[in-house]
Amino acid sequence: MDMEKIITSKVRQNLDEQTARIILERSDKLAQGTLDQLRKSTDRSYTMVGFLITIFVALTAFVFSGPSLWQLAVTLVLWMGTGIGLYILFSKVLWVHRFSYVGDDPRNMISERNIDVLSQKYDYRKFNERYSLNTLLDAISNNQKTIDRNEEILNSRCDEIEKAMTVIKTTIIIASLITVIALLTSSVASWW
Repeated sequence: MDMEKIITSKVRQNLDEQTARIILERSDKLAQGTLDQLRKSTDRSYTMVGFLITIFVALTAFVFSGPSLWQLAVTLVLWMGTGIGLYILFSKVLWVHRFSYVGDDPRNMISERNIDVLSQKYDYRKFNERYSLNTLLDAISNNQKTIDRNEEILNSRCDEIEKAMTVIKTTIIIASLITVIALLTSSVASWW
């Protein structure tokens, strides 16, 4: 949602400072929450990649150990699925992202342009009240941008992790089917 539509001139003229502080406090919590979730998802992603790398290396070693044809078939399916899952995670999840910080830069809060505009409209006492309120409203606007950006990154990351997990689940199902076929084939062969 475009912030210009949320913080309109009507909002700036009619909202009081106490209400703006309540909104800012709540938006600060949500913005901080999205940033925390982004950090946690990064930690979880690295843990998942480490686990998959361990599996991938073990499968690679097993392929070169000279297993039977059925073991090789199962191992190669698992190896390929794990490799594709790792590729997705490396290329789409583990990247340096441009997350948004919570809070405002002082240079954004103190602007000569804002001072010039407000000092032409208001006397000194009213000027400071309006400037304070506008600073709060700008902080709310920046929080919304932070929330939107961090949620966008989280949603993108979740979509990519879901793709990787779908590949891994499919791989496990295929490997399981090959194992069942191999067991059935060896059971039938032992009957004859």
